[in-house]
Amino acid sequence: MARAISKENLGYYPLEDKHHTAILSLVAPATPAYKVLDPFAGEGEFLEIAANHWNVTPYANELDGERAAKCIERFGPKQAVRSDALRLRASNNAFSCLWVNPPYDHDKAASGNKRVEFAMLRHSWKWAMDGALVLWAIYIHHLTDERCYSSPN
Repeated sequence: MARAISKENLGYYPLEDKHHTAILSLVAPATPAYKVLDPFAGEGEFLEIAANHWNVTPYANELDGERAAKCIERFGPKQAVRSDALRLRASNNAFSCLWVNPPYDHDKAASGNKRVEFAMLRHSWKWAMDGALVLWAIYIHHLTDERCYSSPN
């Protein structure tokens, strides 16, 4: 049953409220000149809370139409879009922070590690500027010894 619900939600699970305080405490407030991108924003609830707490400018992307509409309502059409993250047109190396809460699933066509979470982290990495903070929200049991990021250098 859980697998069917996951497929219905496109693998999306919002961050539970009970985790907000701990995650928010990891980042010191900055200025709105700093930008945070959430390529899997859902309804944008955590992104809005984090952006307000950290005093940064939020940018949201969401695939699901209803959730994307809520993001656009929250952040406006210049800071929120509806798109598949694999097709998202955002400037590379432009964001000082990424909040990556990817869909949870298996990719049967992938070779090696078949977790979608790894593929989405690798794909999202290009939007982070040098020295950016990248926060990756996944279940610990999805971690493996496989290296999920290879430096281009």
